[in-house]
Formats: sequence, structure tokens, C-alpha cells
Amino acid sequence: MPGFYLGRTVFNYVRGIEREGEYFSLPFMPPINGHITIRYSTGDWWNAPRVRMVGKQNHVAPKEDTTPGYRFLALDAGYRMSKGITLAMRLDNILNVSYKDHLSRIEDRNNPMPRHKKIATGYFGALLFMSASSIT
Repeated sequence: MPGFYLGRTVFNYVRGIEREGEYFSLPFMPPINGHITIRYSTGDWWNAPRVRMVGKQNHVAPKEDTTPGYRFLALDAGYRMSKGITLAMRLDNILNVSYKDHLSRIEDRNNPMPRHKKIATGYFGALLFMSASSIT
């Protein structure tokens, strides 16, 4: 069976502003972000390299730090084992780019986020098992 390509672009923007009293940004607002994916599928097997892009967050609440923007490369892959059952894997930050996620609640912001992988299986869209681990 010949394969086919499917492109996908996702874009997100959220802005929260306090309008009572002082005029300031609300806390824990994600910066502008999105990703571009090109998925190749042969029917049972598929893979999809993905570029994730996150902008600088400088619309912050009082006592909240700004964070720089970043980009990283990721890869999703999977296999449809039978009708309704899928095994999938995701590897984020393949090139181990140093970045700081604005919504991370890790107190020591001087340590960058590591590469990580996720493995999941599903039955008709329901998630049955997932594991995540860091790769340093």
C-alpha cells in the first residue's frame, strides 16, 4: 500500500488581563505557541516529525518572571496493531535544546527541561497505558 502525507499546523494564543482595580496580566498565562507536523502513513505504520515553537512570555503578572521563547524538534510514531488498537510513541526535544517552560512549576528555573519520551497504547481512542521518562 503506498503511503500518504498529511500536514498540520496548530496555533495558540491566550491573554488574561485583570480589569478590576489595577490593570495587569493574570498569572500562569501561556505564551503564544504552536507546532507544525508532517505525518507520513502507510496504513498500519505512521511517523510524524514535529517542530514546536513557543514565543517569549513578557505579559506576566506581578511577581511572575518572564521566560524566553524556544523551538524544539519532536517525533511521533505509531503502529495500528489491529482494528481499534494502536501503539504510539513520542520523543520530544530530540536535539536536547535548553528551554524553560513558562507554565512549569519547577522552582529552580535555572535548570532546563530535559528530553522526554512517552509510550501509549489505546483502544478505540481510550488511553490504556502511558509511561514518561527523562532522557539526559
